[in-house]
Amino acid sequence: MNWGKGITIAIVLFMGFIISFVVRAFNRDSDLISDNYYEEGLNYEKKVESENNYKLLDSTISIRKEEEGIKISFPTEMKIIDQGKITFYRPQSKKYDRSFILELDRNNEQILAYENFREGFYQVSISWESNKKTYLFEQDLNF
Repeated sequence: MNWGKGITIAIVLFMGFIISFVVRAFNRDSDLISDNYYEEGLNYEKKVESENNYKLLDSTISIRKEEEGIKISFPTEMKIIDQGKITFYRPQSKKYDRSFILELDRNNEQILAYENFREGFYQVSISWESNKKTYLFEQDLNF
């Protein structure tokens, strides 16, 4: 084999790699994390303050996978919650994102059935308001 054939084979292989890379890039879904980047950017300070309020609590939220579903247990010091929201963000596809209203039982727990989810990775965000203070808890969950 001479130099000409080797260079031609190298160029053809390189072009094949580039073409396959471009085809894969165009066929991949690329959902945005949020459709409202600008508004969320303006509220960034509020988000940081809410995260700090959560960190100041004596106890923490726990998320466990139980037989009946995903069990979210709140700190006992959070007896009064004015309003709240639980968001499950799925980076792979926006259509698997889920949101729930925070409705705790008398044990300060909420159970979410598995039928609402698909197996895989989620980023969980729980935001709530109590005594005119906002709180934010975030955690990654894989099931």
